[in-house]
Amino acid sequence: MTTGVDLEAAVRRWFPVASLGELTRLEGGDVNDLYRVDVGGRGYVLRVGEPLTTAAMVRWEHDLVSRVAPLVPEVLAPLRTPEGATFVEVDGRIASMAVFVEGRRGDRFNAADRDAAAQTLGRLHAALGAVGLVDGREGYPRWAEMDWPEQRQWSWSRADRAAVAAHVDLGRFERALEELPAAVRALDGSLPSMAIHGDYHADNLLVAGVR
Repeated sequence: MTTGVDLEAAVRRWFPVASLGELTRLEGGDVNDLYRVDVGGRGYVLRVGEPLTTAAMVRWEHDLVSRVAPLVPEVLAPLRTPEGATFVEVDGRIASMAVFVEGRRGDRFNAADRDAAAQTLGRLHAALGAVGLVDGREGYPRWAEMDWPEQRQWSWSRADRAAVAAHVDLGRFERALEELPAAVRALDGSLPSMAIHGDYHADNLLVAGVR
């Protein structure tokens, strides 16, 4: 369970008087903690962000997801509280709620799953292009403005270079890393500028039927 967070108090921000079922920890959620709770015979998912997650980050995400959800049925818009908020702060953590969807994890070795994932990703990015680029998300700069060696996802100065060298030519890799920022900036303006799904993989997907 998430340490130091009153989960029931968080759920009550969406369902102040309803009878609540037991909160059950869900698999997945490498960054966020996920819990299922049944309310009135329907399942919901409470998402509790990591301590570094800020209100500004979640507000940006929810704004974008709410624009895309009407265009892509697989994208679930966040549930609003009775006051109209899409997220709340409880014990210093940002929490949000969505409808629970039955499904299984995607299987990268299953051809049907791969095809469905590719088609969904294509429709998702078409929708992201259609809604337009919203202001940048806190902590996630545009690629043309990113510090590639040192950023949120990785740090080259702290990387295990011996482990990297076991798979690639380290000299060529370092030269490519040095040249990458200028190459990306040169493309800025000549290619579409839009939000993308930056963490699309089997563990982040649910498969239901053929979707």
